[in-house]
Amino acid sequence: MSVGALTEAGDSALSKFVTLKNGLKVHYQESTPSSPPSGTSLLLIHGGSMSLFSWEPWVQRLGQSMRIVSVDLPGHGLTGAPAEFDYSIAAFTDFIDLFTRTLGLNKGVILAGHSMGGHIA
Repeated sequence: MSVGALTEAGDSALSKFVTLKNGLKVHYQESTPSSPPSGTSLLLIHGGSMSLFSWEPWVQRLGQSMRIVSVDLPGHGLTGAPAEFDYSIAAFTDFIDLFTRTLGLNKGVILAGHSMGGHIA
C-alpha cells in the first residue's frame, strides 16, 4: 500500500500528528469520550510490521468509556522512518517516553501492547 493510500485510510477525525522535540513527526489517534474518567488514559502500542489501525476493534469497544491513544511506532504506519533510529526495544521505549511526555500522558497512563508492543510496554 502506498503512503498516499495509507494517509487516506488514516484520514479520520481521530487521526493526528505531533512533531517530537527530536524532529520526528508521529501519527497517532485519540478517542475521548464525552465524560472521561479523571486523568486516566490507555495508550495502545502495536506489534512489529503493524500500525495503530490494528487496535480499531479495541478503540471502538472502549472509546466511549475512557480516553484512548494509539500510536504508530517509528518506521510503522504513517510515522516516519528516521535513518538514525536503531529500532531496538530500548529505542522504542525511549520513543514512547518522549511521546507520552509530549502529549502530557506521563501521569495516569495505562500501557497496553501486543507482540513487540507488549515488550515495549
